[in-house]
Amino acid sequence: MTASWRESIKAVAFDRAPRRLSAAVLSEVLTRWPTPADLARANRGQLTLLLRQLGFGQKRALRMVRLSALAVEGSRESSYNRPTGLQRSTKEVPTT
Repeated sequence: MTASWRESIKAVAFDRAPRRLSAAVLSEVLTRWPTPADLARANRGQLTLLLRQLGFGQKRALRMVRLSALAVEGSRESSYNRPTGLQRSTKEVPTT
């Protein structure tokens, strides 16, 4: 979950922005808010100020917060839906 969340946040940061600047800003974002839960609860004003130099600061901030909230919600749902101790079967299912 965290890897795909990071890739989504990276995509938001790098979209239509200079690569070097995006990398520096992304590093700062992930330092301040290292988990999906942290970024979902981020102060949007602070996040917008940080992202402003990339352009579309408010839109980027809103997308990052929403993606993070979805990642947190998704991780809760997947932990509720799968009983503990059960693993997915690797057996092939016969076709009819």
